Amino acid sequence: MVKKAVIFIMMTAVLLAVVPVRSARAESDQVLLVYRNKSEMSMISNLIIACGKQVNALDVVEYEAGMVADYDYIVLLDDAPLLEALDLGKRVVCAGDAFQTLPGIQMKTTVHTMRVELDVYNNAESVVYQMHTPYITKYNGRSIGSVTIGEAAYPLCVMTDHILYAPYVNADDLSIFAVGQMLNRYFGQNDGGKMYVMIDEVYPFDDLNMLQLTAKKLYENGIPFILSVMPVYYNTEYPSFKRFANALRYIQSIGGSMIMHAPLETNNELVGDPLDVRMEKAFQTFADQSVIIYDEVITPYAISLDALSGMLPQNELYVSLPIDTVVKFHVFRTEQELDDAIVSINKKWLQIGDYRRYFTGKEYL
Repeated sequence: MVKKAVIFIMMTAVLLAVVPVRSARAESDQVLLVYRNKSEMSMISNLIIACGKQVNALDVVEYEAGMVADYDYIVLLDDAPLLEALDLGKRVVCAGDAFQTLPGIQMKTTVHTMRVELDVYNNAESVVYQMHTPYITKYNGRSIGSVTIGEAAYPLCVMTDHILYAPYVNADDLSIFAVGQMLNRYFGQNDGGKMYVMIDEVYPFDDLNMLQLTAKKLYENGIPFILSVMPVYYNTEYPSFKRFANALRYIQSIGGSMIMHAPLETNNELVGDPLDVRMEKAFQTFADQSVIIYDEVITPYAISLDALSGMLPQNELYVSLPIDTVVKFHVFRTEQELDDAIVSINKKWLQIGDYRRYFTGKEYL
């Protein structure tokens, strides 16, 4: 345990960053996200990033008049800036239950807890709406997804001339992907995403035999996968790092794609080389060992395998979603855990994307 702790301390890791909002004219790919709840902010922020945009997140208590003027894209989880944005002629996304009235949209709330059926992007799921959950009854515009309450179907999201609205959003069911589809259209992008499988936070001191067995079994089951490898800056001459590099070369040889995990934030950032220098060193260290680490050109929306299990495709054999999505696993502890995960993936008939296509232009079997 002491040895592991020493190695962990030597490998510095992540800058958790929320870009400050107070700036000059925002870049065209930046989205102003005004929130009142941090968990909701994180959920929607990850969704926006998965749609290829940058997020400037601001707590509503810090919002000042005029901030919306600098942004082409505005997503609100609180209604405080809404009227100002509309007065400026902005088209605005509203998500969640903070909106009591919206122009051109009528709503009701459920009168008791009930089971409802969601329909999003040709997938269905049965979920529970709690009492007072809002839903849309009338609107002028286009709808995205639907929720069946009793015998009637209502839209999950609507798009009017000035407002895009999703009253119900849950990170663990299909509603999050209705919002993803809505954001795609807000940003002028096409629907349709790949599903990826990732082994996340891979360290030199992980069980390398289990890591290689994982790669072998995923390969044998025709499941492309990504390894998110933790950066290593120092002590790369140690035998343990050489063994790690050997394992990565083997995994790479049977189809594993590797990206560099963002560094994890510790108390040692001010000690030694600047972080960007360390990261450059980490990339070079792996390259010197003939381990190809790809750039992270996409950031898919992360969903758990449990959440995915509730989604049922209606017209196809496999679940397909409107945005890029990733199912993340940590290095498996046992072969049984690995086998169970593979069975779950195969049972869903997932169409798994291969990350290497972004760098070779080829699709791999």
